[in-house]
Amino acid sequence: MSQRIAGYAARFDSPSEYMGWIETVDPHAFDGVMRTKPDVLVLFNHDHDKLLGRTAGGTARISVDSLGLLYSCDLPDTTVGRDVHELVKRGDIVGSSFGFIASEDLWEVIANGALTRRILKVSSLIDCSPVVTPAYSATSVTI
Repeated sequence: MSQRIAGYAARFDSPSEYMGWIETVDPHAFDGVMRTKPDVLVLFNHDHDKLLGRTAGGTARISVDSLGLLYSCDLPDTTVGRDVHELVKRGDIVGSSFGFIASEDLWEVIANGALTRRILKVSSLIDCSPVVTPAYSATSVTI
């Protein structure tokens, strides 16, 4: 029986960590790209050499709900698959991330002088990945 991980790769309206700017994702950002049924990879730390699954292969699933972008993945019986399972199980990896191309965003300078970016439309969804250091602290991954 395979091991499975699941979590939120993105949470709507939750601020990112400071990356030179603070970023948020609009609740409708994935509407268009989800209609295309993209082949989304699940990678450890966005590393293409650490493939865990993919939607086209049926080993990963993605969906959007009122909170954000959800993913789940049946982990492979490989070194990286077993390592990710153990690290998530131990609580060493608790967050996720998503690789994407935005086709529409809104940049603003807010009252305190900070730069913000709101992702309004994602045109390409590349991966949903468990990561050691997520840009968004509100993301998750569990067994």
